[in-house]
Amino acid sequence: MQALLYAALAAFGNSLVALGQVKGGTGKNPFMFLTLALGICLTCVSAVSLLTESGSWIEFVRSSWRWFCLTGVGFFITFTGFYLLYSRCGASYYVLYAVMSILSTTLVVGVVILGEKFGAMRGAAVLSCLITVVLFSLGRPAPNLNRETQAVSTAALGKK
Repeated sequence: MQALLYAALAAFGNSLVALGQVKGGTGKNPFMFLTLALGICLTCVSAVSLLTESGSWIEFVRSSWRWFCLTGVGFFITFTGFYLLYSRCGASYYVLYAVMSILSTTLVVGVVILGEKFGAMRGAAVLSCLITVVLFSLGRPAPNLNRETQAVSTAALGKK
């Protein structure tokens, strides 16, 4: 039950991210949007961090700096992908990210890297994810494509 509550909290936050990025539009510099949004995030996280018992910062940083770096690069890649996906394709395309994230996190990180157990029911769930990606990919084109882009895409596929 606890995991479900945490997942619901993260899902709600992600909904705010999606809405903000779709409504924020596409600027000439997408990284400016991300910089400003992450500045707000850093302010919030810093405020909560100051209110939380911290223990020994020096030892914590010394023992975990590699993971801070890896996580920071992961945030950069994730937020850049979110911005491009939401601002250019729309919020409904989140399902594609979510399912691909389930696959990569569950299989690569969970099973391969961390050695977590993987049973038949989880295997069925992963198969369901693969089917979801295929079905979604067969669906409608991105909503933000203009007629000229659609014409080029159609011509490239050999359709009239």
